[in-house]
Amino acid sequence: MSYDLLVGQAGIGEEDNERPIGTREMVVRILEQTFPELEWETADFGVCEDAQGSAEFDIGNNDPVVYFGVVLRGLFIDLMARLHQMAQTQGWQIFDPQEGDVL
Repeated sequence: MSYDLLVGQAGIGEEDNERPIGTREMVVRILEQTFPELEWETADFGVCEDAQGSAEFDIGNNDPVVYFGVVLRGLFIDLMARLHQMAQTQGWQIFDPQEGDVL
C-alpha cells in the first residue's frame, strides 16, 4: 500500500499558490529532526524506514521550497503521525492530491 502526499502552506493544491515553506536548508533540518533515521540518497530525495513502513521525501531543487512530496509505503502509522505533528508545528498542510483533500 502506498500513499502520495504533498506538504506545503495553507492552500496547497490550489492554483497559483506559490508561498514558500522555507529555505531548502530549513526544510532539510526540520525533516531530519522529525525523522532522525532519514537518509538522503541525493540532495533532494531521502528515504526514512521503520519496522512498519517507509517514507520517501522529494523536496525538489528549488530554494526556497514551496512544497515537497511524500510517498508513504507499508503500514506507516508512526511515520504519518510524525508527519502530521511536524506539519502542525510548522503551520504547514498535508494535501492528498488523489482525493483533493487536506488531511
